[in-house]
Amino acid sequence: MAGGFDAGAALRAGLDDRRQAWEFIRRFAAGWAAPLAPGDGASLDVLRAAEQHIGAELPAALREAYLMFGRRPDLTARQDRLVPLRELGLDDSGTAVVFRVENQYCAEWGVMAADLGLADPPVYVRERGRGRWEPFLDRVSVACVEMVLSEVLLGSWKLGNACPLPGELITVAESAYERMALPEYPLWCDRGITVRWFSAPGKLLRMDGRGPYCWLIARGSTMADLESICARIPGPWASSQGTIEVSDLPRTYQM
Repeated sequence: MAGGFDAGAALRAGLDDRRQAWEFIRRFAAGWAAPLAPGDGASLDVLRAAEQHIGAELPAALREAYLMFGRRPDLTARQDRLVPLRELGLDDSGTAVVFRVENQYCAEWGVMAADLGLADPPVYVRERGRGRWEPFLDRVSVACVEMVLSEVLLGSWKLGNACPLPGELITVAESAYERMALPEYPLWCDRGITVRWFSAPGKLLRMDGRGPYCWLIARGSTMADLESICARIPGPWASSQGTIEVSDLPRTYQM
């Protein structure tokens, strides 16, 4: 891992098109995990077989994502899971192609079957087995950026920590770190709670909610980076020893 990588700085160019999303993911993977390499993507034959099973070609953005990093579990399957192409299919109502599922199968993300002809269509989310599909993010490529950020952030608690933020510390956190240029989006389990991302060199933070419910999840590239976050934001962190009891966290963050 390249120490000191700043995800927020890498995202300042924006996400105006999917090319920018893929470039960010390449840089982020190299900075926080390992560089993308040949073999990290699914094979074209497997992708075509999945499309034949569905009966339609996948949107260009979803095809490109699978072909670029679809076999990188550290970016796609540490917390929630990018559905393997061999398992890809329509939901129980036949209205959406489900491409990501929550780790306890409580939620699923998908593209509407009616939107498969779009190059970079909107992504929807719903609680599995109940409820209707609700808007999540406006493009697959942007949802892929959110996915890799979340998988790295929540994929291991060895260099991570989390805490509920009282109101006075929300503004402290907001002013201490740079807001990342990722659209605010709803938490899958409660549309009244929205998610924002913050960063600094070697530091990655996600703020779920603005109050009265607000949790801050933090990850450092080193233990020193993580300790710096916890010192700067003196909240009731879940761990003071580098080990989190996952059962103490909201179910959204449990693996």
